[in-house]
Amino acid sequence: MSERNPDVKTDAGARSTVAERRRAARQRCSLRASCRLFGRAPDDIIRAVVHDLSAAGVLLRIGESLPKSAILEVSFCPRSGETAATPYLVRVRHASKQPQGDWLIGCAFVKNRSALEMSKFLSWSNRYESKAPSRQARQTDGAAVDPFRDGSARERRKAARRAGSAVTVQVIQPLSQIPIDGWVVDRSCIGICISLPQLIHKGFKVKIRPVKSGNAGAWNRAVAKNCRLTGSRWLLGCQWITDMPAYSLQLFG
Repeated sequence: MSERNPDVKTDAGARSTVAERRRAARQRCSLRASCRLFGRAPDDIIRAVVHDLSAAGVLLRIGESLPKSAILEVSFCPRSGETAATPYLVRVRHASKQPQGDWLIGCAFVKNRSALEMSKFLSWSNRYESKAPSRQARQTDGAAVDPFRDGSARERRKAARRAGSAVTVQVIQPLSQIPIDGWVVDRSCIGICISLPQLIHKGFKVKIRPVKSGNAGAWNRAVAKNCRLTGSRWLLGCQWITDMPAYSLQLFG
């Protein structure tokens, strides 16, 4: 059956598909896309930005809600601004309204995309974050390994770093009240590494807070220890100024 004729799965098949989708590594990106409800007129286009992407699905930011289980044709846009020729069928899984008034639409590809296709899509993105890990926990003798608690045999820093999920954060630097949006790359009990769109100078005292599902947490104070350019983004390494309690660290992933 072709991709344009999505089949109806049995309950067992649907559960298997959900499990596979959860295991797929997500990629943070900023990729422009155009969407159209399956069967609508060619000019009935919805503009979107891809928030994250995996071989099994895509998270879209758009200006309106879409019904669960609706079928969309999604075309990803290269940096040149031209629309990609091939539309991909996705099924809407969930929709959540954001404080800014737009919507995050979670979709599953009708057919999983290949590694070559993923590489092509991400090459069109204005920014690209490292993989968020799959949800399978690392196991040692049946117990999950937590580097915050157990450390790592390869870690040579004072505190073990943990990759975790790419939690969205906001950063405020001195003499500014405008938050800069970024993503957590890794973190430890004494510091954090954040991907940002701009440079923050070494020695600056900054305020950092996590943002999850549109809800912002409390500000935490840190000092910038280093900031290096990686691709089109800056990786800011910070050290917490005060000891961070465990519940505050958990908010950063």
